[in-house]
Amino acid sequence: MSDSDHTRVSNFEVLDQWGDLTTLTDRRFYLRRLVRVASVNEVRAADFHPGGFDHHTSNLFNVNETALNDLIDYQCDVLEKVWTLPDNIGFHSPEWQILQKAIIPMSREFKIHLQPSEEHIPLVVSRLVDLIMADRFLQQSIVCFKCKVIFQSQEPKLDRAIIIVYLALLEKRQEARIMCRQVLTKLKAGLAEYEYCSNGSVPIYNYPVSDLISLIQIGTDTKFHLAKILGDKKFNRLFPAKFHHALLMDEKPEYYLGKDF
Repeated sequence: MSDSDHTRVSNFEVLDQWGDLTTLTDRRFYLRRLVRVASVNEVRAADFHPGGFDHHTSNLFNVNETALNDLIDYQCDVLEKVWTLPDNIGFHSPEWQILQKAIIPMSREFKIHLQPSEEHIPLVVSRLVDLIMADRFLQQSIVCFKCKVIFQSQEPKLDRAIIIVYLALLEKRQEARIMCRQVLTKLKAGLAEYEYCSNGSVPIYNYPVSDLISLIQIGTDTKFHLAKILGDKKFNRLFPAKFHHALLMDEKPEYYLGKDF
């Protein structure tokens, strides 16, 4: 860790070092203070609980409130359309047609997962906030990010992410693709020297971009549900296993990542 990085992580509260914290609550509030300082109070913890993560073990940080509201509306719409589908739907059934239509707006949803080891969580969070604050495009394109706080004795399952970066929802497929590629390019470059911070795991349904970074199209929980109601054969028609179930069947990784990834 460089001197500047050490200053960024610890100087704002010398007595509360990450490794010395003994409860998840202490760590959660440590990260809240860290993000406030790193962003000069521009990025703060959201008022509502982070979906998908236990509120007591994680934080949700709001970057773009307008885009966050759009994302919440979208997720409610997905719940209404997808979670009401019956089990074992047929390929030519009305329910399958509903799913095919729902997949179109669902396919605009992208998340970028960062997998730091436990001791490096504050360093990677601090760097992520630095990158966001220094780049207007990232401020517009990143809606929010969630961060898990863990202890070595409570390691999460390998199929779950530590940090989830949510991208804004764009109506047009091409615009969503361009935004996704640009955000990935910026984060990959900006976090290149932090690759050593990786915990060595890739969350389920993710496409690996680097040791630290992976990409998912459509949320993990939605995919768990779709796999359950469709069965493996139908699910694999939508999300091929060779893409780690990260991308839709007609969208090879190069479409979103480019040839340089």
